[in-house]
Parts: sequence; structure tokens; C-alpha cells
Amino acid sequence: MKLMWTCSPKIVPTLVKTMSQPGHSDFWENQALVYYVPHSEEVRRALVEAAMERGLAGGTAFVLGQYGCTSVEMEPLIRRSLAPDSPQTWAAGAGAAQQYAADAFTSRLSAIATDPKANGRDQTIYALAANRTDESVKTLKSLQKDDDEKIRTTTKRAIRTAYLYRGIWRGTPLRPEDFDETFRQPGPP
Repeated sequence: MKLMWTCSPKIVPTLVKTMSQPGHSDFWENQALVYYVPHSEEVRRALVEAAMERGLAGGTAFVLGQYGCTSVEMEPLIRRSLAPDSPQTWAAGAGAAQQYAADAFTSRLSAIATDPKANGRDQTIYALAANRTDESVKTLKSLQKDDDEKIRTTTKRAIRTAYLYRGIWRGTPLRPEDFDETFRQPGPP
């Protein structure tokens, strides 16, 4: 937090290093990068390189959006974050996939969402609902029957959100015929 007040681009390597540490909240790093460090191509490049190397940290997609990264630029970063060898970045990658949707993510998101031991299942379920493909609908329907009550509830909420409260989601919306009409009505799941 003290580094943030310097408003110096010299703190960027430290911020990039600390924001991707497992179990660390990256709130202050994100605040510093968005509101205090002057935005420049060098800072943007450092953030993209770190995300490509390590995967996305919790709020990195938001920060990169503030630095003007496009969906095309975010796609390889999300793909890296969803990679099988990077379970610590799956949640952040799935969170970014909600906003920067691409059909190419669907198979990987489905694999994570249906793995009972996977990190980031909730975020991947929402990402599947955010961008409709035949495979995402099939996965969501199977998750409605999951053994875990929490996953069934998360799936219902994700489907309802996809129909009623899309917010910043840019993916293909679910079709009315994909799920029961009750999902298209406000109220509890």
C-alpha cells in the first residue's frame, strides 16, 4: 500500500510479483496499477508478459481492461490461465472468460466445471452460462444433476444470471429454449 503512494512506474515489477502469489489478495496492487501508476505501454507490456507467463491473478483482467487490452489480446491470457498445469489461475481465467468470451474456451471450462476437485468451479460454471454453445448448454444441464448441492445451486444461479443480469458479459446469450422458463423470471433459484 505504501508503494502505491509513490505513483512511480518503478514499483510495477514488485506489484506484478506480489499480485500473483498463491493465496494473496491482489487488491492493493490492482488499485495501484489502475489509479496511481501512470498508464504506459511499458506497464501494459509488463502486465501482459506476467499474465502470459503465470496466468491471470484475481483482478488482472480488470486491470488489463483499464489499460485497453482487447478481447483478441485477452484470449491467449485466458487460455494460459485455464491450462491444465495452472490450477491456481483457473478461477481468474474463468472470471475473465465471462467478460471476454470465446467458443474456444468451452471445452476447457467444461472440464474444470465437471471436475469435483477443481479450483474455480463456480467461476467456470458462470463462464459457461455467459457464452452459449451446444457444449456449454450440455454441461450446464449435467451440472443441474450434480451430486453436490452447492454446484446444483451455483448452476441454477448462473443460468438465471445469464438470462436476466448479463452485465458486462459479451458472449452469445442462452436461447429461451435452452432451459425452463422459470430461469427467465426474477426471484430465487
